[in-house]
Amino acid sequence: MSIYNVGTVNVTHDSATVTGNGTQTFLTSITVNQLFKVVGYSTVYMVASLISDNSFTISPAWAGIDLTGASYNVIRDYTFNRDYPLVSASTSDWPIILLRALAMIDEDIQYILDNLP
Repeated sequence: MSIYNVGTVNVTHDSATVTGNGTQTFLTSITVNQLFKVVGYSTVYMVASLISDNSFTISPAWAGIDLTGASYNVIRDYTFNRDYPLVSASTSDWPIILLRALAMIDEDIQYILDNLP
């Protein structure tokens, strides 16, 4: 599994902006719709937009407490056709990422069912 976690990040309660410290490569290392997670927190967020090499936004806004210098992971491996996140047993957060992937699959199934003729 490919994870980007160079440097650390700052996040602020109720803000969608993530600011990196020692990152300098967000624009070339991550993309919109990849998954973002702060180490030690169970909530997984979607990368919503890239602002610069040291900041991006997430969706929804950060629900935790303000953090400075937090370790994080951006999951960069996805299935080819539907962009579901891929997990491996060597990734410590694999259960949380797998749950997010299952939720995405569930949303796709519901969309298909809602749009049947």
